[in-house]
Amino acid sequence: MTITLPIAVLARRWELPYTLVLVIVGLVLGLLGVVPALQLNPEVILYLFLPALLFEGAWSMDLRHLRQNWFPVLWLVGPGLVISLIIVAVVAHFGAGLNWPIALLLGAIVSPTDPVAVLALFRQLGIVPRLRTIIEGESLFNDGIGAAAVTLLLAVAFTSSAHPASPWVLTLQGVWEIAGGPLLGVLMGYLVAQGL
Repeated sequence: MTITLPIAVLARRWELPYTLVLVIVGLVLGLLGVVPALQLNPEVILYLFLPALLFEGAWSMDLRHLRQNWFPVLWLVGPGLVISLIIVAVVAHFGAGLNWPIALLLGAIVSPTDPVAVLALFRQLGIVPRLRTIIEGESLFNDGIGAAAVTLLLAVAFTSSAHPASPWVLTLQGVWEIAGGPLLGVLMGYLVAQGL
């Protein structure tokens, strides 16, 4: 708070994008070693920060624009994510010599986009709602698919030959990750909406 508030004031005074100034200041502070090294538990990010960010993104999204632009969002979330995953895996396999399960896992980790800074910049610059909706929708939905892909590929990549993973268990886990999560989310959203 002591750093971000002055940055916001300076960015507004100089008419610069706040998120860009924040990234530059963070980079400079990191290179200078001013801020102590912090280590976050990945589970804290996965179970605390990510759901809150996804909820905020879904809550603030304009459903009318999302319905009008469902086709490009769907293509970016499904085939777009898979194509990106495969391209990263091919480069990692042939370029860095990683085996296929690890290369695919790397692809699943880096393929989901997170355009928080880009979206903030879009809002500040007044970019057309259609482009903003497509990028927000893609970002919102690909996190869940990316998390499911990472979970499945982790299971595949780190099962030893002495303890191979059952294809049935992996299939059921994949169905639950891809279909069960959204169904549970819709149910919880409905129950919360009824309570409001």
